[in-house]
Amino acid sequence: MSYVLLAVVIWAAIAVMTAISIVWGRRRDRALAAAAEALGFTFSTEASDTDEILDSLQALPLIRDTRRGAVSRVMRGRHKGRDVVLFDYEHTLRGGSDAHRQTPRQTVALLSSEGLDLPGFAIRPAHAMEKLIGYEGVNFVSHEAFSDRYRVETDDEDACRALLTELILDYFAARHNLAADGLGDHLLFFRPKATVSPRTIEPFLDEALEVLRLFDPGT
Repeated sequence: MSYVLLAVVIWAAIAVMTAISIVWGRRRDRALAAAAEALGFTFSTEASDTDEILDSLQALPLIRDTRRGAVSRVMRGRHKGRDVVLFDYEHTLRGGSDAHRQTPRQTVALLSSEGLDLPGFAIRPAHAMEKLIGYEGVNFVSHEAFSDRYRVETDDEDACRALLTELILDYFAARHNLAADGLGDHLLFFRPKATVSPRTIEPFLDEALEVLRLFDPGT
């Protein structure tokens, strides 16, 4: 195959993938707008809304530790008496070269509570390679089931250990692929690299509030 033909094939593949992404995005916009209306939420794709969220959460690990982050599809409303913000968050990961670039996308629930005063922390699924080579973070050796599935990063280990009670560790240990970020009165809950279907927004909201109650029992 000549270099010219190879270039044509590559560009055609990129064009097809771009078109699929655009169509997928428009369909998701319509479906989420309908889901938001059914829940009594607002729905926005306006830059003023997405930029506001991105700017206000810069200190949280999901936003701080990723590059080229983009917020989209913002839903706002009250669910079971709590103010909730949902949004899709896409960011860039890089391997050794641009050829290994990845752009994970996940649906994130943003919850705030006056009862929260969280140290900065991030709970993430522990991948096999990380467990093999080791990673920096808080190790809960007394809770093997949690440590097998999750890793915790924080700048304040003592405060984080005091925060993550046995109840919280048990909850995460019993479930796969959860993630949470906290700082001050903000808590983010999501599943890495997973967007929530419009049909399952309500169960996702229920789960997010369940996690909030673990960190703020007075909620």
